[in-house]
Amino acid sequence: MLRCCLLLLVLGTISCSMTDTPADTRGPEDVSQPAAAEPSAFEALGATEDPRDRRQRLLRLEHACDQWYSAWVQQEFSRMASLEILLRDSTNRAFAEVLSDLRTGSPRHKRVMAAALGFSGRAEAVPALLAALEEQYYEVVLHSLLSLYRLCDPRNAETAKAAAVQIDPERIVNWLAHPKPEVRSNAALVISRVASPATSKAVLLALISLADDMEPRVRLHALAALSATRAPEVFPQLVKALSDTFELVRIRAAFGLARLKNIEAAPYLIELLAKADETTNVKQAVARALGALLGVPEDLALKAEHWRELLRAKAAK
Repeated sequence: MLRCCLLLLVLGTISCSMTDTPADTRGPEDVSQPAAAEPSAFEALGATEDPRDRRQRLLRLEHACDQWYSAWVQQEFSRMASLEILLRDSTNRAFAEVLSDLRTGSPRHKRVMAAALGFSGRAEAVPALLAALEEQYYEVVLHSLLSLYRLCDPRNAETAKAAAVQIDPERIVNWLAHPKPEVRSNAALVISRVASPATSKAVLLALISLADDMEPRVRLHALAALSATRAPEVFPQLVKALSDTFELVRIRAAFGLARLKNIEAAPYLIELLAKADETTNVKQAVARALGALLGVPEDLALKAEHWRELLRAKAAK
């Protein structure tokens, strides 16, 4: 069965988890429905199609998504790239039918099509995926969010020579409070791609609250979204996350502080670098963050005193 939503966003990687048994957990009910094709159009398309063709499409896309997941787990990047091309071509070749299956198919159809649309690279998939967030099966919501995240990748626009997909974070914010941590995590992932300095205070507050979530992956993606806003209000939360128990969260916080370009973050980063028991991965991330803040990105020294001297020299200018 489909298991293609295990992705972990840190330095370009993504994470979430999934089961194959539909749950009856619903998403928030107060989110307005996005514009989408009339149900009658989808139903008419499904009624005229040979059921055997529909099943073959389901099995083909499900198998390709499973293979992509397997390649990702094994870090077979060339295989992943080939499967992404296959999924993009297969989804686009039957784009109308895939949208029909997402709208009117069985829970299995909806789950698979929600996952496959993320590989399509087409902005036209966004309204259907936003509508699918209202589904009662949480796996459909989970995959719809992950596909929205993929579609908002600016590299899609470069490949298609089209405008980047834009989604108002307010359309996603209610899923930050979903009872399933996988859904909260993927909702934060989407916002990490579409947040900006114009992001509303309501979204900021929701993300700040999520940065204290019990689940490390949720905190991780919430911090990525917070740093994407570049809002001064997120500075204390990023500093706090430098002492998180989860290594990847500390790394994300360091890069987030560099993204804010606030020199006041430097002492906190140097303090983390000075910890004798800190991991090498975190120290390397901190060095990159300090290099960005102090204008020496090529300097990757891991000695705290080195950076204290650079900070004093910069303050003396």
